Amino acid sequence: MTFMYPLIYEGEHLQETFMYLTKALEVLFVLEGTKPIARISLHQNELQKVLAFCERRQLRCAVSDFKIIHVQTEDKGVANKGVKVALASKIKGDLFLYLGKDQKLVEQAKQAEAENDHEQLGALLGYPSCCIQFFKSEYEQEVIKENDYIAPALRNTRQETDGAGSTVSFYNNVILRYFDIGVLSHYPCSFTCSASVQLAKKNLELVARYSPQLVEMMVAMLKCPVVFTEYDGAHILQGWRENKITGKIEFDNVLSTVQNNISFLLSEMRSIDKQNPYVICFH
Repeated sequence: MTFMYPLIYEGEHLQETFMYLTKALEVLFVLEGTKPIARISLHQNELQKVLAFCERRQLRCAVSDFKIIHVQTEDKGVANKGVKVALASKIKGDLFLYLGKDQKLVEQAKQAEAENDHEQLGALLGYPSCCIQFFKSEYEQEVIKENDYIAPALRNTRQETDGAGSTVSFYNNVILRYFDIGVLSHYPCSFTCSASVQLAKKNLELVARYSPQLVEMMVAMLKCPVVFTEYDGAHILQGWRENKITGKIEFDNVLSTVQNNISFLLSEMRSIDKQNPYVICFH
């Protein structure tokens, strides 16, 4: 497989092993010691390849005692929800792999996951405490929907800003994880969260040491306005500019998680009011 922006660590192509950029970045942060533990999901057929990588890199790891049968959302093509089945089940599924440099912390992360201890797991994964508390407070409500915490984070954001039409930090743009782009693996408590911004900045600075071109691409994408809906997809507005006279955002292309009426209308109109409540602008 060819990658336009390969991420190479000491001669090893991380995307070739972990397939997705966001997963490769998580592993890089652990290797560099900026993240204590990473938790990544992988299909059981990929396990041996990843374990061999961990052995070469002297990373400690543990595998979940269960498999997840993911349920994909219709509008975003990403599985935020899943059903746990026994590890011995014949049903094919994904595993959680916990990896780090300290075996004790790795085992603690595995145990915290098994016990649904979100606070302990979040701390071990290096998430800001405010975002851990946000996740805990929203969990019961979101888990029965799509297990997607972007909508409540946006609600918090609009309470803290002037509402629709405001711009927020691109560093906290986790919406693009639907497109395998991003440097945060947690849901920020809001898109203005300063702790998350600082973490994202540190992560991007680290990635720039390995691939300045990758960082340039990621930043350009993360700054694109997004039309986000809970059930009708996420839509990136590429080649955008703001028309100061009309107050509209004009754009050349739409990159969507799903092809539907919204993606069709956006592609036809090539502009949208910046004050539209579904539009999120970044700076």
